[in-house]
Amino acid sequence: MRKMMRLLLLAVSVGCCLFAFASCGGKTKDTGCAHEWDEGTVISAATCVRAGTMEFKCRICGEKKTEEISTEGQHRLSDEAYYVTEPTVKTDGKQCKICLLCGAEVMYVPVKYKDYMEKLSAATTRVNDFTDSQFGGANHSTMSSSKTPSASPTSGQHPRLLFTEADMETIRAAWHNPANYSLVKQIIAAGNSKEDGKLSPLSGSAKANDSQGVLNTAIRKALLYRLTGVQLYGYEAILIVKNYLTTLEIKSGAYGDPERNYGEAMFYTGLVYDWCYPLLRPIDRDQLIAGVQHKLCEGGKMEIGFPPSGQGAISGHGSERQLLRDYLTFSIAIYDEEPTWYKFIGGRFFDEYVPVRNEYYKSGYSPQGISVYLSLRYCADLWSAWIMKSATGKIPYDEANMRQVMRSVYSRIVDGKYTFLEEGDDEDRTHQENLKQFALPAQISAYLFKDPTVAAWAEYADYAYTPDIFRFLLRSGTPAPAANRYDDLDLILYNGGYISQFVAHSGWTANDVTVMMKIGERTTANHDHGDAGSFQIYYKGLLAGDSGFYDSYSSTHNQEYHQRTIAHNSIVFYRKTSGTAFTTYQQKHPGETTSFSTWKGNTYKTGTTMGYAYGYADAEKKNPTYAYIAGDLAAAYEGLAAEVTRRMLTVFDTGRDDVKAYFFVFDHVADKQAPTDETVFLLHTLNEPQVKETEKTVTIISGNGKLVLQNLCGGDRIDKIGGKDMNFYLNGSQCETVKDKNGNRYNDGYWGRLEIAPNAGSATDTMLNVMYVCDKEADPSLSAVRIGTTDDLTGGVIGNVAAVFVTDKTPRTAAFSFTAEGSGALQYYVSGVAAGNWTVTAGGQSQTVAAKGGLLVFTAPAGSVTVSK
Repeated sequence: MRKMMRLLLLAVSVGCCLFAFASCGGKTKDTGCAHEWDEGTVISAATCVRAGTMEFKCRICGEKKTEEISTEGQHRLSDEAYYVTEPTVKTDGKQCKICLLCGAEVMYVPVKYKDYMEKLSAATTRVNDFTDSQFGGANHSTMSSSKTPSASPTSGQHPRLLFTEADMETIRAAWHNPANYSLVKQIIAAGNSKEDGKLSPLSGSAKANDSQGVLNTAIRKALLYRLTGVQLYGYEAILIVKNYLTTLEIKSGAYGDPERNYGEAMFYTGLVYDWCYPLLRPIDRDQLIAGVQHKLCEGGKMEIGFPPSGQGAISGHGSERQLLRDYLTFSIAIYDEEPTWYKFIGGRFFDEYVPVRNEYYKSGYSPQGISVYLSLRYCADLWSAWIMKSATGKIPYDEANMRQVMRSVYSRIVDGKYTFLEEGDDEDRTHQENLKQFALPAQISAYLFKDPTVAAWAEYADYAYTPDIFRFLLRSGTPAPAANRYDDLDLILYNGGYISQFVAHSGWTANDVTVMMKIGERTTANHDHGDAGSFQIYYKGLLAGDSGFYDSYSSTHNQEYHQRTIAHNSIVFYRKTSGTAFTTYQQKHPGETTSFSTWKGNTYKTGTTMGYAYGYADAEKKNPTYAYIAGDLAAAYEGLAAEVTRRMLTVFDTGRDDVKAYFFVFDHVADKQAPTDETVFLLHTLNEPQVKETEKTVTIISGNGKLVLQNLCGGDRIDKIGGKDMNFYLNGSQCETVKDKNGNRYNDGYWGRLEIAPNAGSATDTMLNVMYVCDKEADPSLSAVRIGTTDDLTGGVIGNVAAVFVTDKTPRTAAFSFTAEGSGALQYYVSGVAAGNWTVTAGGQSQTVAAKGGLLVFTAPAGSVTVSK
């Protein structure tokens, strides 16, 4: 009995062990616990690209174990499916969804031949069901030109607009890149759209029925045709543009610039024509060509005319998308059927447009202002570069200079986010809107020139105005954005060429100083301003900026104030007429020109750069020390004086924590035609400046920054002009803006301006204004001390810096001496000297210093200094 009991207990014990072994997944513990595992908790979810992890816990002893969750079946699918292949009589076609995580095409759905052919037949029937009369007739015009384009599209090659067949592998890879899904899903959705392009007839007070959304749907379907070969997409795209052309209505007065709306239709029709070319019958091609001519071009619809021979290539609406994108695109699309259009348009493009752009892009900058017209005019140039590269294999412009433009634009950001120093016609003070406008030109530039830094800025921007299909195509060939969008930008940037200006930053954060100094050798008129010799200063707020508002191009305020010198930190002349009345003489304001040779002549010349220089404290160029520029602006003032020189010096190396920068402006006016004219130094401020006239000192506060100005010579009059109904003061009265739709006048946010002037009556005037930048609450209490009392040089010492300006605009070759008050070593900046080596003697010691851009930079003791060639 006892033996049987022992055998029974042994059997039970073995059974328990086997049960525990099975329950633990083959593992036993010393405790001998018979694990009972719970349902498990997901620690990390599985995806199609990464296995997940699940954790189980024993209900008896609390022990835990983990198991892997397989990647199988873990795709996250798109909302909508799209056709991948067409069916045939013998085989089904396929629709699929795309995985948002790995980009794979999954969940194939068979497409039956009968069902698909019913849809295809309906689409082709509708495409074929148009008469020539709906497009304004069966015929279209040829264009005659004596000019021959330097490059032409390859005959018979389609697609050739924005991409070619050679690009399709890269484009398909981008299609399956999950990073692009937000763009891909919109294209897929358009593919499933029932949109047919018919625009609703106008009724009531409506003046236009054009629709950007309809045009976007057309090219999305056209791209899907190119990606998949599914003809249904292509025929639906053709149907949309045919209906669009035949139902579009834009009445007179509907838009201020209707050529832009007609141009959109021409551009998108050209893309559909090219991308869907294999599906077009000869009659389809004839109808589309005739429709574009009769419905979009003739009768003054395109401001540049038909043929597009009007307007100019330098500024104005002729320098926008009309020829550079819209006409150019359509002429390339129809090149095989109607080559005369491209010969005319391409001939004018290479003869007129390319040379002037290569000239003004020597500056690495875009004329006409960045706030409003960069997105219209520089972007139009980029469109033409992209179009010609795909059609001919080559960008027609100087690539290095054109590439620099967007980099220069982003160098104008002053707070590390989105505040831009202004340039040209400007209607938005927050500048957040600028980034939205800049997104497309930034992305085209990054794509064309393979620029990761500009790609990073493009991704930072808000793409509110960039259609998804262009963003998608551009992303397919753009390098990965740089990790830091500032690292590859110059802290001190000199834009040469026609603009000749510096934008100098002490750093890229919101706590750094930015100074813009412009000479300006030539104006492009139109939206370009009379701002030669101007400057702007930003530190935790705009301390000196451009005033005025782009309320309306033809308004009195825009034409007489905002675009003129009076609204900028430059020089104007006041001439007394009678009693207290006076007339303001400003820089010339020529009209637009259509001639490149005229633009390069004296009419548009505004100045001559006399020298420029800049420096860093380190080889990596992370610690800027100074920037200097000088020029003669007499050409801008049309004979008011034989010489109007301005020299500007920014010094970041102040040697003090409480002073962020020094800024010197030296002005010399010689041989005034009317000696009674008063030479006036202007400085525009957001807030009212505080003036201590007896001390010739001005304090300006903006945000958390402060600018202190001290006049060392020429400040016989220091006046504040601003406040209510005085912020746009001109010739004795307020130059008001127009009213908005709510009846309120536009306001730029500026209080007004500061004016500094020497007494009138002399044929020669000299002024020196010395400034320093600090925090609003700081009080460095620095006093600038003048150097020199003779006519041949003027300068000043402030802090650790001595700036000396030789008066004569002819570079000095003779030796000269001066005394700089102070103690210890000073950093000297001596301008107006001839090139070559100079000997500097100070404190009983001599050193050899090479002049750079007309400037000598050296360190020497305070006191007497002699400089000899």
